[in-house]
Amino acid sequence: MYRRFQIFAVCLMTSAFSWGTSMASPRVWIADQGNNQGFNNRILEIDPLNKKEPPDPNGTDVIILRTLQSPAGAFLDELSFDDEQRLWCVVKDTSDQTSDGATRIDKETAAIQKQIFPDFPGETFGGFLEGLAWDGSGLWITAVRNGLAGNMLTRVSPDTGLPIAPFNQGTLGDFVNIPGNIAQGLLYDPSGSGFLWHSDVGINKIFKLDLARLTDGNAGNDNDLAVAEFTVPFPPKGMAWYGDLIWVASPNNGIWQFNPSNGATQKLFNTPTWNLDGIAILDGPSIQTSVASIERSVWLGDPLSPDQFTIKNGGEGTIDYTIASNQPWLEVDPTSGQSTGEEDTIEVSYKFIELGLPADDYHAEITITAAGAVNTPKVVPVTVRVQTVGPDLDGDGDVDQADFGQFQRCLSGSGVPATFGCEDAAFDGDGDVDQDDFGIFQACISGTTIPADRECVP
Repeated sequence: MYRRFQIFAVCLMTSAFSWGTSMASPRVWIADQGNNQGFNNRILEIDPLNKKEPPDPNGTDVIILRTLQSPAGAFLDELSFDDEQRLWCVVKDTSDQTSDGATRIDKETAAIQKQIFPDFPGETFGGFLEGLAWDGSGLWITAVRNGLAGNMLTRVSPDTGLPIAPFNQGTLGDFVNIPGNIAQGLLYDPSGSGFLWHSDVGINKIFKLDLARLTDGNAGNDNDLAVAEFTVPFPPKGMAWYGDLIWVASPNNGIWQFNPSNGATQKLFNTPTWNLDGIAILDGPSIQTSVASIERSVWLGDPLSPDQFTIKNGGEGTIDYTIASNQPWLEVDPTSGQSTGEEDTIEVSYKFIELGLPADDYHAEITITAAGAVNTPKVVPVTVRVQTVGPDLDGDGDVDQADFGQFQRCLSGSGVPATFGCEDAAFDGDGDVDQDDFGIFQACISGTTIPADRECVP
């Protein structure tokens, strides 16, 4: 017999997020490290609403809905979902943690989809990876140093595992220090200018870090990053949003609820024999598209065939969505729809010829909005390169006196770098604008309104 989990009603009343028209039950996954030898690592989907009554003889009251095979060879750490509701896991394939990284898996089958290997340069084995949090486009990663003497934070590309902004600009270096002794859980907070919550299992604390302070000129000071600090009555590891509250996994203890506004805690589930680490929760519908971006190229004057992509609700319930383009040369059809999981086809058409636009690189955004979706709005960037021959400097399709006037203004001489704004006049690619480039220009001259020969440039 199961008893209803009463705290769910509290979450419904206090949640800052909507679960859509269906009010479907959120889904919860947890990571059990077992004995950290790999064979008994596991990912469990659990019932977030009910408990076992009575509990197991060992005191565990969690109801397991499904068990997924762990992608880790030894330690299985933090869990986090990206915008497409794909599950990311910190994994360590050896018990001495010399081989670790982040793996993306299918949340339903545990099939491995992607593996990256973030590195903290200068640290033993590149740092011992621990925390992981998705922020909408990148992954925040924490690591502890050899000997557990301090914590490190960076942000990496989910495609390459290499540092991305603000850690790829030279001012911060590859990582910064963060407070505490043994960083474990990591959770992105989109409020304001962006925050990170991180848990420290060694000192029973949860910290709130202000990401705006990474670029305030004093980012190396870990105390400067922390804007809030809470002591909790359990060793905290993985964290996940459940409405506007945070659920925290605690090894050989259970799952706790943490209120980020005041630090109040409440034990929700008891798991005295489970070595819990990560936790990930899907608490509503989400916008899922078949493409992350669209990139095209076309010659000036040629028609550009339409593109298609699909939209669906990748989570629970139903979404009513609208689609808009921010540029007149890009149109989408239809501009609204509804999905309860089925895929809807969207056609993207281009109006360069109708609008008489010159050759250039064009950028637009398709914005998909759905009230109640956890990742609304979702943006699909569109880039189109409308090509012409190099000597067509004004981008109108011909090579004539107007283009020659621009070319004359850009002449720099052999071995003299082209001035700013004249880089495109270095037709031979050597960086200067000289007699060689003039020869290429001459071969392309067509006359006003006469299309230039597309083969005129070597």
